Amino acid sequence: MRMMAVAALIIAFARPYIKSGDAPEEGLKHISVYLDNSLSMQLRADRMSVLDELRIQAGSLPTAFRMDDRFRLLSNDFLPQHQRFMSAAEFQQELQQVRPNAAGVSLGQVLQRLQMNETADNSAGRLIYLLSDFQRSALN
Repeated sequence: MRMMAVAALIIAFARPYIKSGDAPEEGLKHISVYLDNSLSMQLRADRMSVLDELRIQAGSLPTAFRMDDRFRLLSNDFLPQHQRFMSAAEFQQELQQVRPNAAGVSLGQVLQRLQMNETADNSAGRLIYLLSDFQRSALN
């Protein structure tokens, strides 16, 4: 009886995963990356600014995905070239162009922009990465 109780606890805390039939397979993924480029991101962490550190982290994201996955970069600028999905190489190039900006946007505005620009391709898996210092003013 104790063994069954222990086994039940192990299974409960292991969070068994049952794959749903409508989940996308290992196919195309659309990855949206929000990189906060507000002025507060210019603060120095150790050797470089927080923006530079997060730019490096965002730059490593494509290595975790397949070559044919598509990326979209969003920053506080809401630039038109960031409204589309692009290849990993294009994503890397756009990432290097992100500069600090005085425009302050809330997290709600960012999420609204991400939803507004969703593609009609329902077969693609969607992921969102939010890279920010999450200051109180951005969370309003």
